[in-house]
Amino acid sequence: MRKKTKNGNALQESPKHNKQLPANGRGGNGSKPFHECFSSVAAMTQDKKLRSVLRRHAKAVRAHPDEAAHWFDYGKLLLDIGQNKPAEAALQEAFRRAPDSANYRYYLGIALENNDKFPEAATHFKHLADIGPELEDPMSTIGLSALMDLGYCLEKMGHCVDAFATLQPAVGTAVIILCNLARFLSGAGEHDRSCFLYSVALMLSPEDADHSMAPAILT
Repeated sequence: MRKKTKNGNALQESPKHNKQLPANGRGGNGSKPFHECFSSVAAMTQDKKLRSVLRRHAKAVRAHPDEAAHWFDYGKLLLDIGQNKPAEAALQEAFRRAPDSANYRYYLGIALENNDKFPEAATHFKHLADIGPELEDPMSTIGLSALMDLGYCLEKMGHCVDAFATLQPAVGTAVIILCNLARFLSGAGEHDRSCFLYSVALMLSPEDADHSMAPAILT
């Protein structure tokens, strides 16, 4: 498991980003609008194109502060460039406005995870893992991703046994994926790599492996 990719020359984070943004749309002192705190991120980057994009998002949040989608888009961008603290705050705002969105909940969990807030992140990931089978395409993969992130958070919290138990149900899915990859490689003439992946699938869960593939791959 991993934290999400961070830009090698990430922006310097301002102490302002540590403040929880209240629901009334004002800053912690009750006077500064919270979008100004996010705007300061744009001012600190040297990349002109990125600075323009960040300011455009800040402008959208300022113009439509009740639109969850604007907060999500802003938070996702901040997450992508490694600005995890302001990303968390923006994604909190998005999730507060649309708490039924699996997508918003998942990325908020990622931001919390990246900020080492593992118990809070685990709560969101567990919710998504529990309802994973109910999610329709293209959201169906979120349940599996949340399961893996939940395992990571439990491990970081020192609950390794629970982490193992959490991820164990996903082994069957992983084996199916490995078998499919092995079949694709076999069809492409990549015999050695195909055999390797299929052998890993057999080792992980013989009962879940596609045994019809064995003669074609292992001969």
